[in-house]
Amino acid sequence: MPEYRRADIPGATYFFTVITYRRQALLTDPRCRESLRNAINKVRLEMPFEIVAWVLMPDHLHQSGNFRKRQELFATLVSHQTTRHT
Repeated sequence: MPEYRRADIPGATYFFTVITYRRQALLTDPRCRESLRNAINKVRLEMPFEIVAWVLMPDHLHQSGNFRKRQELFATLVSHQTTRHT
């Protein structure tokens, strides 16, 4: 597995991509989009961040945003989504 080096600069703009499990077209389902939106809003209450750009595709999404702490944001968002669906 590659060892990526990533900067973690508070307030910086970061670009990331999230891919669905086995690239399933889950993001065409309105319930999945609503769940994603709710998780993002919940995380924003705990850890404010700004979404600069957003592209939602059937099996993945791209987002660019300003985050105080990149590592904490992703860990929090993923934990909200996985606990909701297990």
